[in-house]
Amino acid sequence: MKTVREYARGWLERKQPPLVRPSLTRAYRSHLGAILDLEIEVDGRVAVVGDLEVGGLAPRHIEACRHAMLEGGGRSVKTVKNILAGTFRAMLRDARLIDEILERDPFEALKGSWPRERKAPPDPFTAEERNLILDHIKRRHPQHFPLFLFLFETGMRPSEVAALRWGDVDLRAGHVTISKGRTRGGFEAAPKTAASFRSCLLSPVVREVLREMNPLHATEDLHVFLGVEGNPVNMAKISERVLPRVLRALEIRPRKLYSTRHTFISLALTGGANPKGLAEYCGTSLAMIQANYGRFLGSQEGILNAMQEAAVPSAPSTATSSVASVR
Repeated sequence: MKTVREYARGWLERKQPPLVRPSLTRAYRSHLGAILDLEIEVDGRVAVVGDLEVGGLAPRHIEACRHAMLEGGGRSVKTVKNILAGTFRAMLRDARLIDEILERDPFEALKGSWPRERKAPPDPFTAEERNLILDHIKRRHPQHFPLFLFLFETGMRPSEVAALRWGDVDLRAGHVTISKGRTRGGFEAAPKTAASFRSCLLSPVVREVLREMNPLHATEDLHVFLGVEGNPVNMAKISERVLPRVLRALEIRPRKLYSTRHTFISLALTGGANPKGLAEYCGTSLAMIQANYGRFLGSQEGILNAMQEAAVPSAPSTATSSVASVR
């Protein structure tokens, strides 16, 4: 019977690109490194996890791992959950379902026993902050202006923008096709969900900027947004160097680059956008929009704007008369 350490070695060999993202391979290796040499106390004796037999693992072993990792200090509950309920469980699932050397899922008994995580809500920029950022970048960092305008105006994920190629852009029809994302390590892969495969219309201002950027002899495989050396844009550098510098100069509270997407969604909802249509446009679910951006749905300004858009042509154009007509 294989030990956990022996099985982990073979399992990691199978979890390599192009089957998995390089970043995920690194996470698997790091997580298993934290588990294999872990000492746990089970049935009155101390054992090293890596020396245990895979086929003999039971819920008490997983519980002992969790206790030892949390008692050791230095790791949050979220980190321990990622290591155990993420990587370790994925490995043992393969041991059970693919290699058939484990009869039962040792994690099943612990289902629902993790503390509920309180996810940080989206932290968008305000419309004023967005405009200040774009104006500052256009004046001080013009080479980055098309990228930031595109992020703010489309709500696309930074990874999707980094993977965008000219073959995905149809300037005549005014839309882009999203079919992949690009990781920090430069690995490109299809989106995780079917909803992320989509086609998005572009605003006139974005279409004009793309026309100006479009190289004369651009091939379909050429990335739209490039770095100074002609390589695909490095979103990590944009997020960790360029954006913080801009926000400090403008004295705007720090945010992550992903907040450009949060900004697009929140402002669209505030402006009265249909949540279902917005979810489809952004490649996500209506449930996610409602759960994470619900506070923007009740905007009175958004409701009035939506009513104005829906008003019949012959009706008076004031907000007051629109409300009266609905009543």
